[in-house]
Amino acid sequence: MEWDDTPVPSQEAGERNFSLKLGIGYSQKQRQGPKRWQLRDEVVYDGVEEPENFAERFCARMEESFQVEAAKHVVVKGDGVEWICEGAAQVFPRHVFQLDRWPVG
Repeated sequence: MEWDDTPVPSQEAGERNFSLKLGIGYSQKQRQGPKRWQLRDEVVYDGVEEPENFAERFCARMEESFQVEAAKHVVVKGDGVEWICEGAAQVFPRHVFQLDRWPVG
């Protein structure tokens, strides 16, 4: 699974920006070339919501598609920001966190 977010400016004057959160779950990656991978059984969830709500809803969607509770391995990739680390620990207690190797900067 991979989690990330991106700031989105509000279209309304005087309103604060919001954060669009995105999660992608998949069963495996297959190499399609030297720099290209294909995700197998890809499931996407996104939302403009608080981190705790996102984590709960993402988890429910992944459980529906992958039966995560029975999985031997759950890997969550992200950029290491607090909401991702805490959210993953909240809903996937046996997960392994992998730092995204493509940092912004």
